[in-house]
Amino acid sequence: MKKIALFLVMAIFAVGMANAKAANQVKVYINPGHGSWGSEDRNMALVNKGLNDTTGFYESNTNIRKSLALYHKLRSYGLVANGNGRDLSQNVVMSHVRCNPNFPAASSDGTYSRNLSVIAAEAEQFGGDMFISVHSNGFSEGSSTNYPLFLYRGTDSDVRAAGSDAIARACWPYAYGNSNQIWTNYSMTNMNIRGDVSYMGGDYSTTINGVTYYGYFGVLRHGIPGFLIEGYFHTYQPARHRAMNWDVDYIEGYNYARGIADYFSVPKESTGDIYGLVRSADESSSSLSPYTANSSSDDVYLPLNGATVTLKNSGGTTVATYTTDGFYNGAFVFKDIAPGTYTVTAAKSGYVSQTKTVTVTAATTNYCNFTDGTHNFKLSIDTSGGSGGGSATVDYTG
Repeated sequence: MKKIALFLVMAIFAVGMANAKAANQVKVYINPGHGSWGSEDRNMALVNKGLNDTTGFYESNTNIRKSLALYHKLRSYGLVANGNGRDLSQNVVMSHVRCNPNFPAASSDGTYSRNLSVIAAEAEQFGGDMFISVHSNGFSEGSSTNYPLFLYRGTDSDVRAAGSDAIARACWPYAYGNSNQIWTNYSMTNMNIRGDVSYMGGDYSTTINGVTYYGYFGVLRHGIPGFLIEGYFHTYQPARHRAMNWDVDYIEGYNYARGIADYFSVPKESTGDIYGLVRSADESSSSLSPYTANSSSDDVYLPLNGATVTLKNSGGTTVATYTTDGFYNGAFVFKDIAPGTYTVTAAKSGYVSQTKTVTVTAATTNYCNFTDGTHNFKLSIDTSGGSGGGSATVDYTG
C-alpha cells in the first residue's frame, strides 16, 4: 500500500509540475449539471420526502451545492473571482448558481440553468484551462452499484481536448478516497476515466464559431480541457440520503478542488476536514424505506438523526459541535480544522456515547476511519435505564 501511495503522489507531482501556473492565472468553468426541478432533473424519493418536493432530492440541488463548494475552495486557493459566479471577466465562472422550476427557461442574467448548447458556447467564449460538469449517476433504483465516473470528450484512445484525462487522474484519488460512499467497483489505481464517445457510443459533433467539436455530451462540445464527473450513484439510496446534507456535498466539491490544485501545482489550504457517520450498533436500516443498503457495508446499521457530535482539541477544549440532520444519514462534518490530534464524541439520548481520536492533516478530508477500515460511530442502545451519554468501548468488529 505504501508503494501505491508513493506512486500516486509522484505521478500527481509530475503532472502538476508540467502544468504549473500561478493561482491567479488559472481559469476554470464550472457547470452544475441538470436543469432545475424539471423533467430532465433526477427527482428521487427519500425516507421523509416524497417525489415532486423541491426540498427533497433533486440532483440539480445537490450539484449546485457541490459546485459552489468547488467554486469557493478554488477562490480560497487564489483563483480570481468576485463572488457572484456569473462574471465572465473573472477566472472562475459557474454556468448557473441557482435552481428554479422553469427549466429550460433562463433569467436574463443567466443565473438559472440553461440549455447545454448555450453552456458549451459560453464555455468556448470564456476559454480557460479547465471545464468541469458536476453530476451524480443513476442505475436501477435500490441497487448497491456505486462508483465515480469521469468522462472526457473523445474516445478511450483519443482525448479530443488535450489534458482532460490528466486532470481527471489528478482528481480521482480525492473522489475515490471518500470511503463513506461504499464503492462497489474500481480502486485508487484502477481509475474509471473514459472517453464519452467510447462510453456512450455514437458519433456526434457540434460547430461553434466555425470550429467542429467531436464528442457525445453536448456540454463537453467545446475546446476547453476537462470532463463530466458522475461523483456517485444516487440510485444507491443511502448515498442520496447523505447528499441531502449540504456539508457532505461541500466535501465532494472540496475534493475536486484539491485535485485541480494538484494538477496546476497551486498551493492548497493549511487546514483539513473531518467527515463521519453516526449509526446505531443495535438497529437495522431495513426499517427505513426507501433505504436499501449494501449488505456487506455499514449502511445496514440505522443512521441516527439528531445525534450531537463534539470535537475537542488535544487540550480538551471544545472546538466545534455538530448535530446530525433529519435526513437519515447520520452525517457530520467539521470544516477548516487546524492540523493536529482531536477527540470526536458522538452522543444521543437513549444511546451510549462513543469517543474516538482523529488526526487532521492539511488539505485532506479525514473520514473518521477506525483501524480496521470501518468509518462510523456505532452507538449502542443504553439499556442501563439512564439517558445515555456514558462511556463505551469502540466497536472494531465492523
